[in-house]
Amino acid sequence: EERLSKAAAAIYVITHEDVKRSGVTTLPDALRLAPGLTVAQLDSHNWAVGSRGFADVFANKLLVLIDGRTVYTPLFSGVFWDQQNVFLEDLDRIEVVRGPGATLWGANAVNGVINIITKNAKETQGNYAMAGMGNQLDFYGGVRTGFQIGEDTFVRVYVKGEDRDHSDLSSGQENFDQWHIVQSGFRMDWLPDTGTEFTLQGDLYVGEVNEISNFATPTPPFSRVKRSSHQMDGGNILARWTRDLSDRSSVQIQTYFDRVGREAADFRETRHTFDLEAQHRLALGERHQVIYGGGVRVIHDEILGEFINEFQPGQRTLDQQNLF
Repeated sequence: EERLSKAAAAIYVITHEDVKRSGVTTLPDALRLAPGLTVAQLDSHNWAVGSRGFADVFANKLLVLIDGRTVYTPLFSGVFWDQQNVFLEDLDRIEVVRGPGATLWGANAVNGVINIITKNAKETQGNYAMAGMGNQLDFYGGVRTGFQIGEDTFVRVYVKGEDRDHSDLSSGQENFDQWHIVQSGFRMDWLPDTGTEFTLQGDLYVGEVNEISNFATPTPPFSRVKRSSHQMDGGNILARWTRDLSDRSSVQIQTYFDRVGREAADFRETRHTFDLEAQHRLALGERHQVIYGGGVRVIHDEILGEFINEFQPGQRTLDQQNLF
């Protein structure tokens, strides 16, 4: 926490109350509340989200994190927003930093940072259920329960799902783009003493997206229109340990594993990411703080293409280390 006047960037915070009062049902729609972000819905399941005027379905150079886990894909350094389904009632805040902050916040943060943070499990005790429907949102609902184990361990478990109808073309015809997704997850927070916190959380999801695609073919008429259904699935698990060494010093270690699978009309991507990082914050005199640390990230992907798109090599492992 710091005073707004001392923040070294153009920042904005979307609070839980902001999201609750707006009535939005997706993360991209919640991002419309932040000035300086451009959010456009291209069809039923595709959003273009960008900062500093750069918005496209394949927009890149925007660092997006959910509880410290990066969710942009190295395939094009952008985000498949229909796969990011945070249980909005458990959302604590969304921090938006606009401008070239890559030197401070890491890779891909050229146009800005979107940092999505969920509530501690201690703050979401008890039972909660929601449901809704509309003319395009066929169904939207979920349930969550929070409970306590012992004196200092808090847990929540949730499941949510949504089914969205097709959008309409300007001609009045139906666009073949309806989709649905089901996601479940958990979070456990262990608070053994003041200044120490251990978090373990994870999610699993599976969904299906419909789309119309124009294909190039090697034979006359050299193109064809195809209606197809594609599956998206994935899961992640994250662990984070934080400890205050003093009033002016703290240490944090975080690791996560993330698997993402997605089909499209002309390729199939399967990606596995392992990430480990550690950092130490300490005071330097009365007016300065120093943060230093390092990390390692290993990404293995397999991409199967078709005639119109071919990836060489078909699989690759990226190994990245950093010190800061």
